[in-house]
Amino acid sequence: MSHEADFASVTRSEALLAEAEQLANLGSWEHDLESGLISRSANLCRMLGAEPSAKVIREDFFWNLVAPEDHESVRNTIDRATANRESYEYQARFILPDGSNRTFLTRGKPIIDSTNRVVKRIGVALDITERAESAVALEKSEERYRDLVENSRDLICTHDLDGRLLSMNELPAKLLGYCPEELIGRRLPEMLCPKYRGEFDDYMERIQREGSAQGLMVLVTSSGDRRMWEYHNTLRGTGILTPIVRCIAHDVTEHMEAERNLRKNESLLGQAEVLANMGCWELDVETQTLSWSSHFFRLLGLEPELGPVPTDRAEQMIHPDDRERALHDIEQVLTCGLPLDNVLRFIRDDGKVRFFYSRGVGLTDGTGRVVRVRGMSQDITNKMQVEEDLHRLSRELMRARDRERRKIARDLHESVGQSLAALKMSLGRMGDTLPDENTQARAFLKSAFELAENAVREVRTISYLMHPPTLDDLGLGSALRWYTRGFGERSGIKLNVEIADDLERQTQEVETAIFRIVQEALTNVHRYSGTQVVAVRLAHANGYITVEVQDYGCGIPFNGFSHRSRGLTGVGIQGMRERVKELKGVFEIESVAGKGTTLRVMLPCAPANPWKKDIDSKRASKPDANLNLQAKRASG
Repeated sequence: MSHEADFASVTRSEALLAEAEQLANLGSWEHDLESGLISRSANLCRMLGAEPSAKVIREDFFWNLVAPEDHESVRNTIDRATANRESYEYQARFILPDGSNRTFLTRGKPIIDSTNRVVKRIGVALDITERAESAVALEKSEERYRDLVENSRDLICTHDLDGRLLSMNELPAKLLGYCPEELIGRRLPEMLCPKYRGEFDDYMERIQREGSAQGLMVLVTSSGDRRMWEYHNTLRGTGILTPIVRCIAHDVTEHMEAERNLRKNESLLGQAEVLANMGCWELDVETQTLSWSSHFFRLLGLEPELGPVPTDRAEQMIHPDDRERALHDIEQVLTCGLPLDNVLRFIRDDGKVRFFYSRGVGLTDGTGRVVRVRGMSQDITNKMQVEEDLHRLSRELMRARDRERRKIARDLHESVGQSLAALKMSLGRMGDTLPDENTQARAFLKSAFELAENAVREVRTISYLMHPPTLDDLGLGSALRWYTRGFGERSGIKLNVEIADDLERQTQEVETAIFRIVQEALTNVHRYSGTQVVAVRLAHANGYITVEVQDYGCGIPFNGFSHRSRGLTGVGIQGMRERVKELKGVFEIESVAGKGTTLRVMLPCAPANPWKKDIDSKRASKPDANLNLQAKRASG
């Protein structure tokens, strides 16, 4: 019974051992060095992918299981332990029969006989595949983290509660002019700009009280420069014996400097806007919103606001008469890419109307589509008022000049002309009293009479050029016919004149303006064009009088307008424009180099007072007789 009890006890022990091996995921083995056989426990067989019954294998089969790259290290470990009669341990990868890879931690010890000869080795093998893989992953993760920290430009460090640096990454240390070893062990306050060292105690008190702190600190480099860092630090107090502070800081020196420069530039821009009485804006095409500068709000009589302004709100501030043109100009920017350049009237909240001169350009995306329009607007109300005053003064000067010319022409005709006519009559009567034999006296008298006749002719010409009586007496058509006929005779230029026969008398202002414009245009043609033929056309249709002066000469180059803008009368092109503008007309010049120039003016018809029409029509009914009458008046 004792033998059977012992056998049952051993069996139970082996069963318990096998169960323990499975629970611990390990197996036992024994290597007999004399036979070269290795005995394995049932669980080790299973762990190595073999049937539990395949407990005994040869040594060479074992080496077939060990991964080739681990052969040398395993063999060296076993041989060294065997030679020294000591326990050993190694970690190796095994390739199982199904091709899978497992990692085993093997512990063994040599067994010696009475002669101190190693006869066997025994040990256990533990499957640590998952642990090994986790360790490899952890090592890789730590390596990546280490690489990230060491190559980060952000400051990553730790310090104790006394402010002494415990660790620090390399690049920020180099940025400060040090290597990490030079800084570790130093107190952080020593590295701060002296101006801010007094704040360190407050920082430490805050981080111990709240567990974290963030803000800006200014560190001094080894060369004495100052660098500004934005930090976010946390306190670590659990899991360690002594609390430490973990620090992450980013160098914001250039960013802060850029912000300071930006604020400075914005301030300068704001001052420039105030001085120039202008404001900046940007239109976002997709959102249909406008961003206005602060001063642009003020120019519109509004308090500056944050955020964009809807375009419909801005549109409502544009004068109703200018809205269609404003929308058209923006559409030209969006569809044609043309720059914006216009003058619009805006109605402020206080009801005042202000003139704004605006310029802008379209900004495109990668496809060439305009997505934004950026520009500026300047309040030119005062300038417009000054210009209007100048235009009004110019118009008044032209009227005064026309009145003065009319007066001088009348005075020349009625005073100087009459005096010269009387002189001619006196000389004629003197001739009647001189004896025929006094030839010398008669020769002097004849010479004096010719001089008087020339003087009468010159006075008449000057008087007519300044303001022809025909213009007042017979109207614009007759005056232009008379003037162009005389101009052709004086200049040698052939004039083709086309004047509508049914042209009504117009106001004195309209007739004078057209006459002066034709006079100035023909003077410029004579001086600059080199043409031998000129066409003058005067017609009326659809409520407008149109006059054209067309030559076939050299044309007007663009850089020659200023040179050609002044003529005999001093009116010039600008003066002609002023006359036309005053009368709400249209002034055009078309010129092609080598082919000539056409000046065209369109004025709204302005019939003279009705009571004058009967007199004018009676005078116009006998133009030849009236012209003869004028000729007789001129001849004295």
